[in-house]
Amino acid sequence: MRRILTLLIALPVLAQTATVATLQARFTPKNEAAQILTADDYFSQLQVAELRAKTGLPLVGETAAQARIETKAFYAAAAQDFTPEEKAMLQGVLDRVAPKVAEKLPLMARTPFAFIKAGVEGGLPHTRGACIVLSPRLLQVMVGAEAHGALAQLDGFAANLLVHEQTHVLERQHPEIFEPLFTDVFGFKRISAVPDAPSLQVRRVVNPDGPDLGWAFPIPAGDGIRWIRPDLQLKELDHPRMPKDFDLVAVDLVKKGNGFALDLDATSAPKVEPLESIPAYKAAFPDLDEYFHPNEIAAQLLSGWVTGQDKDADQPLRLRTAAWAQKALR
Repeated sequence: MRRILTLLIALPVLAQTATVATLQARFTPKNEAAQILTADDYFSQLQVAELRAKTGLPLVGETAAQARIETKAFYAAAAQDFTPEEKAMLQGVLDRVAPKVAEKLPLMARTPFAFIKAGVEGGLPHTRGACIVLSPRLLQVMVGAEAHGALAQLDGFAANLLVHEQTHVLERQHPEIFEPLFTDVFGFKRISAVPDAPSLQVRRVVNPDGPDLGWAFPIPAGDGIRWIRPDLQLKELDHPRMPKDFDLVAVDLVKKGNGFALDLDATSAPKVEPLESIPAYKAAFPDLDEYFHPNEIAAQLLSGWVTGQDKDADQPLRLRTAAWAQKALR
């Protein structure tokens, strides 16, 4: 906890401004939260190794169906009610960032911030449905930072985090608004589902903030185009750690009729390589930590723009994203 508190204190300070707008917050009771966290449409996508990573449970000798049942029970039991201190802390962060959100992202300002408290998904902040899921440990650290008087540092961390996660809520609620950002601004191509390979499926990590794999990205290759699909995989299957054993990869695709298929090597295995080893892809999304899915790229760019924490506010992609948001997210 001390290490995380130190990180909070070292983070950039969010400029303090008088509150001229409000952001509505809702703190989901644990019984309702348990129902949201155990929705079948999510768990049906998860494989055994990923379930191990997201719960820490051994799940030895279990089928995927059995492991999903055990994991759903784990998620339901993890739901908790918020304490008064946690509610006050989160509402305070929202009150202080509200003017920036109202000015730059009116659509977000009109969308309630709904919260769930649960130590799932390895404790990583994420979204499910219309809710932002925060772990008890993270909330404890954030409340501790406030209690130690590190209010500006707390805002520098938490405001960026909440805008990032609320962007995922908007992406889920308004996919038709965000698709032009992903295609026209980022350069992705929307594709139909590509038949999976067992070697990919067994290692896949389903990102709850970006579960849709229907995106391909063009890479210049000589006189033609190489198409890749960014993917999130596990390096370790028996005892995977989240997110330590995450592996960002590029899966090669080939055009097939009006759609795409996996590009296979001489052994009929899908061609896969580390995403970071493709210079053209990295150059398309410079200085981004989460660049493996258009949902994450958008959330990182928009949260940095709103809170003023851009690493390079004049970078062309950031400018194009801000220009798009000013028109699309009113």
